[in-house]
Amino acid sequence: MTASDLARWDIGLPLPEHRFPNEGIAIVVLTNGTAGTNEKVTNEIEALLFPPAADPAAPAALMSIQTLFAQLQAGRLARSVMTEALDAYFSEQLVSDFASSLRPLGTTVTVTQTRTDLPTLQL
Repeated sequence: MTASDLARWDIGLPLPEHRFPNEGIAIVVLTNGTAGTNEKVTNEIEALLFPPAADPAAPAALMSIQTLFAQLQAGRLARSVMTEALDAYFSEQLVSDFASSLRPLGTTVTVTQTRTDLPTLQL
């Protein structure tokens, strides 16, 4: 095979394929999206099929989020446990806005982690 033969095969639709032979699964995504779209969609499908292992720190983090949510509903934040940046973000007006929109929702029953690939919130 010559270099020109290889170049001819490089032109066209990228076709990333993720194979999981032990599970009997292969993920193939065809899209006309921009560069990286195939890989992003493939990774989202893979995350749905194979959720990440449980994070041992998740229960404490979820409790912190539930506490913050309840504080926002009440309009009173425990600023002493927040980072300087988070404290600065929650102006009195913003806290008041959150309280007026979240209070009618009532008591939180549960908080569930649905993704692990997002930046971590530092309280």
